[in-house]
Amino acid sequence: MIHLICNEQQGETFRMKVTRPMFDFIETMWQQPTADEMSVLNGVRIAV
Repeated sequence: MIHLICNEQQGETFRMKVTRPMFDFIETMWQQPTADEMSVLNGVRIAV
């Protein structure tokens, strides 16, 4: 089972707040993982 913890909840792995401008900025740099990266990391591609 996967548990998602929102930024506001600051769970045990919380390190920093991510603001909307920070998220929007880094989103412009996101690149899909290559097939090799997916294979090595046992990645699963899901449709959104």
